[in-house]
Amino acid sequence: MMALVLVGMLSLAGVVSADSAWLGTVPVTTLTGTVTGNVNVTFANTWNSDNPVDNDNTTGAFTLPTNEISNVQFARLYVVPYTGNMTEAWNGTLTVKLYRNNVGNVTLVENQPLDLVYVNTTGTVCDSTISVPPFTSTTNGLCRVTSDYVSIFDVKDYINQSDIKLYISTTNVSGRFDGRIKEAKLVYGWNADNGATTRYWINEGQDPSTYYDDAYTADTVFAVPSGGTVSSATLYTDDIASANGAYQWNYDTVTPTTTLGSNSYARLNKFTLATNTINLGQENSLTYDRYGTNKWYKLGVAVLKITYSS
Repeated sequence: MMALVLVGMLSLAGVVSADSAWLGTVPVTTLTGTVTGNVNVTFANTWNSDNPVDNDNTTGAFTLPTNEISNVQFARLYVVPYTGNMTEAWNGTLTVKLYRNNVGNVTLVENQPLDLVYVNTTGTVCDSTISVPPFTSTTNGLCRVTSDYVSIFDVKDYINQSDIKLYISTTNVSGRFDGRIKEAKLVYGWNADNGATTRYWINEGQDPSTYYDDAYTADTVFAVPSGGTVSSATLYTDDIASANGAYQWNYDTVTPTTTLGSNSYARLNKFTLATNTINLGQENSLTYDRYGTNKWYKLGVAVLKITYSS
């Protein structure tokens, strides 16, 4: 029995990217809320440097501190299969399983068709047949932009032990479907007794910045409510392309630290933001662009967490 659903990704209305050659979707907030513990983002490097072209079998692992798994409030797992071509309709399938010692294994999806056709003048294409509960997004959690799929899983009910192992496999159905997995990433938050109040925003999309439109920049925004005293602020970005980006927070340049385990085609960046740069009661903006080299950039997910002292 399928115990998990692929969940909602983003509302496409009004957020299509403006890169004139390769359209995508600017990340928008699909999940926000408050926890009394904290929010964390972990990255598993699943990339295979050898080109299998046809299929891939890969594993990844997340090790979470035991105090973070006792009262999980949300958990989203992202898996990014690579098709091998920007626009070709090469088809494959995706299987994702969780292996959990002494708890039982879970099949998240098995032989999910990867058969979406991306057209660069049309933009993001999603599978409209996939169920979206329990989140409130109005579109679905399997979407393709250029050569990448992003699939999103709700794994809240399965984060109940410290060591979580992933098994991911793809198969080729037609054409020269590549099948390698660029990354797997887990975003989760938990409650803790006597913990500080932490508010979070998860912005999801797939927005490329290419050398065909070298002037292209975009903003993904976080609507921070008024009230409270900010004690810390952290931002994460998940880039699924061959180059990192250039960034501004509320239009001032910021530089990330790229986390260990990132690879040549996907990376997790972490920004420690000054508390006085958080505009309470307003929209806060992360501006992103490519460096201006001959490499492309694509933003998939941005996560903001703010901890309050009062």
